[in-house]
Amino acid sequence: MWLPLLGLIVGILFGSIFTFAVPVVYAKYLSVAVLAGLDSLVGGYRAVLEDKFDGPILLSGFFTNALFAAGLAYLGDLLGLDLYLAAVIAFGLRLFSNISFIRRNLIANYRKKKAAQQEAVLAAAVEVAALNALLEETPTVAASETVKQIDKEIAPAKNEIIEQSILASANGLGDATRLKKDRRLPGSKKKEPK
Repeated sequence: MWLPLLGLIVGILFGSIFTFAVPVVYAKYLSVAVLAGLDSLVGGYRAVLEDKFDGPILLSGFFTNALFAAGLAYLGDLLGLDLYLAAVIAFGLRLFSNISFIRRNLIANYRKKKAAQQEAVLAAAVEVAALNALLEETPTVAASETVKQIDKEIAPAKNEIIEQSILASANGLGDATRLKKDRRLPGSKKKEPK
């Protein structure tokens, strides 16, 4: 995730240090080619989010779309038509469509992560309350040694649940899922993996 961002920052720095002027004649072709390349990059990020990313497809699409858009603009100039507008509209629509998908996906993932954290904290709080109720239900006439023995058996599980709750809220969805799988009371049998 950080490598593309680092590449973008380095590219912006190089672009601002080593500036060169593009002749006005080629400005139209370059702008359409850049728009096509940007569409390919945003489409590649969308493919990453959908788990459909393929590097050769991204690279071939990047260069093919850029060359085709510049070629379309050149053909339009030869014919005396503004054919580059077709490329601008097509790539612009795809670009906004991909950006809206990425935005919706990021918001949905954030909401899922937040809900899982809240669910894990709530489940841990319910279990702690159940353990406390179990301790309180011990008859007062029972010997203090029995109460101490029960407290010794329950305290590690209670502390583990609290620790897992804190980890789940700090680390996100992965630990919350692990918390759901590992949660158990003392004396209960651990499920064997299939």
